[in-house]
Amino acid sequence: MTGSVWLCPKLDRLHLTRYAPNTRIEDRAAAGKSFRVWEGVLQAVNVLMIGGVAVYLWRVTNPTDSLRFVSGPIRSR
Repeated sequence: MTGSVWLCPKLDRLHLTRYAPNTRIEDRAAAGKSFRVWEGVLQAVNVLMIGGVAVYLWRVTNPTDSLRFVSGPIRSR
């Protein structure tokens, strides 16, 4: 959510500044450097999110404790 609301529009503006034909060379260089930093931040957040989902899926598929409130099979005599 944060990436699409805040970070992606920022990256779009930096990308446009970086490649605009009527922008000064100093501004292009600054926009390029800032773009690389924010792109790295976005990729780091993506890796953390994927890691979190992987840990969650591992925990769901491999429960550590026994089931609560479930009785065993009923045997009839």
